[in-house]
Amino acid sequence: MHANFPRMPTLVAAALASLPLLGSAASACDTRHFYNKSPVTFDLSMGGDAQCSIGSSGMQQICNIPPGQTAEIHYGSTHPNIAIFAPTKYYIFPMHDFSVDPASCKIDDRGKTGNIAVNVPTNGDVTTCGSNGWTCRQ
Repeated sequence: MHANFPRMPTLVAAALASLPLLGSAASACDTRHFYNKSPVTFDLSMGGDAQCSIGSSGMQQICNIPPGQTAEIHYGSTHPNIAIFAPTKYYIFPMHDFSVDPASCKIDDRGKTGNIAVNVPTNGDVTTCGSNGWTCRQ
C-alpha cells in the first residue's frame, strides 16, 4: 500500500521558511562595533566564543584598534565578556572588563566608564571619547 502525501512539499517549504524565526540566544548580537574616535590605540579583548575584526584582519580574540578606526564585534553565545584598555596611554583608559548579555547584547557597565561609552549608539556597541566635543580626559 502506497501512502499519498500531496501536502508534503507545502509542509516542508513552510518548515524551511520558519527556520530563521527560531534563531539562537545570540541572534540579538549579530555584528556590533567599537568606534575609536580617540587619539590613542585601544585594545579589545574578547572572552568566551566572542571575536572581533578590523577591516580584512579576520576574526581574532584581541583587536588593537588604532585612532579613528572601527572594529566589528561578534559576540558569542557562551557568556561573552570583553576587556577594554588603552595600552600606551593607560591614564586615558585603564583596563576594565564587562559582561555582555547574549540575549539583549547589552554591556553591563556597572556605573562610570570614563572615556568610553558602552551601548552607544546601540546595545553592544562601544564608542570612545574624541569627537562631538567629548574630550578625552587624562
